[in-house]
Amino acid sequence: MVYEKYGTKGSPEHKSCGGIVFKKDSREVLLLKRSKEKWGKESWHLPKRTTLSGEKDKQTVERGVLEETGWEVKAFELIGELKSTFRRAGTDINKTTYYYRCEPVKKITDEIEVSHNSVEWVQLDEAIKRTAEYKEAEHEDEILTKFKEHILH
Repeated sequence: MVYEKYGTKGSPEHKSCGGIVFKKDSREVLLLKRSKEKWGKESWHLPKRTTLSGEKDKQTVERGVLEETGWEVKAFELIGELKSTFRRAGTDINKTTYYYRCEPVKKITDEIEVSHNSVEWVQLDEAIKRTAEYKEAEHEDEILTKFKEHILH
C-alpha cells in the first residue's frame, strides 16, 4: 500500500478520513473501543484510516470503516475536520482527519483491525461523552457534537 499522506520527516503532514456511521432510527453511532488491559487506558474512537495514493476521501472512509469495524458503509457529506499533532521517529507530525456522515449498508465480517478490542453501537449523546474522556489526541467529541447539530437542522 502506498499512503498518500502518511507524515514523514521530509513531509510532516498526515491525512486521514473517518466516518460517523449513524443509524437514524435508533440515533446510534458506531464506535471502536480500546481496553484498559490491552492499551493501558480505556478509550473510544471513531473509525478512520490514512488516505492511500489515488484514493478519494469517501473511498478512504468506506475502506477504513470496513477494515476497522467489519461494516460496509456509504459515505455522504463532509461534517468537518480535526487537527492534531503526534510524534513519529523524532518528528512532529501534523495530522488532519476529515469526517464524513455515513450510513451502514451491511455487516460484512466480525474481523476487526487489531488496534481495537471491540466495535459497539452507542447512542449519539453517550458517544459524545465516551469520546470526550480521551483527550490525548483528536477531540472526536467535538466532531460528534458538530454532527449532532448538523442532523438536528
